[in-house]
Amino acid sequence: MLQYRIHTDAFQDNCLTDQKVNDYKLFPRAFDYFVKTRLGIDSSPPETVAREELEFRHNQVKTLIERFLSDHSEIVNLQELNRGTMLVQLKDGRTLKVFVTNTYYFTDYTLDRVLEVDPAVDAIICSSPAGQYSDSAKRQCIDRGVGLFMFGEFMGAILRSGEQYLNFLLRADREYRIGSLKRLSKEANPPARLRVFSFGSFLRQKLYEDIDLLIVYEEPCDSAQLKRFECAIGDATRKHFGEPDITVSSAREFALLKLKHDNLSQVYP
Repeated sequence: MLQYRIHTDAFQDNCLTDQKVNDYKLFPRAFDYFVKTRLGIDSSPPETVAREELEFRHNQVKTLIERFLSDHSEIVNLQELNRGTMLVQLKDGRTLKVFVTNTYYFTDYTLDRVLEVDPAVDAIICSSPAGQYSDSAKRQCIDRGVGLFMFGEFMGAILRSGEQYLNFLLRADREYRIGSLKRLSKEANPPARLRVFSFGSFLRQKLYEDIDLLIVYEEPCDSAQLKRFECAIGDATRKHFGEPDITVSSAREFALLKLKHDNLSQVYP
């Protein structure tokens, strides 16, 4: 109860200041667990969520500014506000308030802790090289208009704006997805002279709705073998990435296909 009282007093003080701080006492997780268990509500014990707690390293923001961000081509000015927050002014006129944490696993719970510290952040950088963030936390941040990135993602994301900024996909991740689809296509025993294309959000965004695949076959083609391949690649994609949306087309039909946005990427052969 004493820890909870300290938190509420500090939270009130933090809300009354112009520049938010990130070293006041946060909501005590043990208190939340105590109340919920007494009410018969399932709750993860404090030990389970310990790796999700906000964590900072000494001079983390200063190090990022001096070693990595100061020479970025799109950054005009950088200002450290406190040990976990900085202002990043970009060439396109945007100014981002960026929160930096060394949290090992960034989840919805961690996001709530960040927003307790400063609800006006524009971006969050997870700076731990071995860390990661959950898809749920990423989705929440996108819905709120907040960028959630690993450090390398942030370096590339600020070259974009809007949805492309919030849901930025690293080139390495895109190449991994293409390579994986190529391998899955080969393992699915494709007919001769067959091509497989991917397109849509799967190759453009960190979080995607589905996997769009286009199978193009040359005539004449064994329809039974083609159908077996379609089922096999569908099952394999579903297992590794999620629900696929598959279109099958002859090479003649493909040549006449009109695409509003031609973003096809050939993944096989």
